[in-house]
Amino acid sequence: MKKSVILIIAIVYLGSVFIVGLLGIKMGLYNKTVYTEEIIYIPEGKLEATLSDDAREVYTQATRTGNAIREVRYKKRHENGFDVYIDAIYEEGITFELKFEVRPDNVTKHGFDYAYEKDKTYSIDPETGEKIGGGNVKFSVNGDGNAVITFAGMDKQAETFDVQVTPSDGANVQLIVRINVRKPTV
Repeated sequence: MKKSVILIIAIVYLGSVFIVGLLGIKMGLYNKTVYTEEIIYIPEGKLEATLSDDAREVYTQATRTGNAIREVRYKKRHENGFDVYIDAIYEEGITFELKFEVRPDNVTKHGFDYAYEKDKTYSIDPETGEKIGGGNVKFSVNGDGNAVITFAGMDKQAETFDVQVTPSDGANVQLIVRINVRKPTV
């Protein structure tokens, strides 16, 4: 090689070392974002039976009036548009706590966002304690991030309330829970 080629290579090498040393290279660890792939409903059931290849039925503990709450979880979305169906007999102040888990367990951002039928809900004014809204259902989220749904009265023979659950990490995954509460037959 000629001296001029070696001299140019040496100058470029030394110049690059100087520039990199002066400006520095910002290095960071690669933190892969893990998104939610599946939302799983966690029932408080005691007894479980397989209804068919695509559904499992869970009976929860008996309520104060002795009526069991029937929950059905579907492996594929039901033709009526829901994934979990909860059927219960109405009693004053009947409350459902909906618990969920995500898969995989190591998602980057945990938490859920809830969409529900706001026209069927009410809230309580903290100053006066009066009911605000025209619905019979109170929807809230507890400290664990679980949805708490309370039926405070029934105008009709049966009341249906749908909740759409999505992960707060922005993944395109959802779970729809339908709660059906009906008056007891006398």
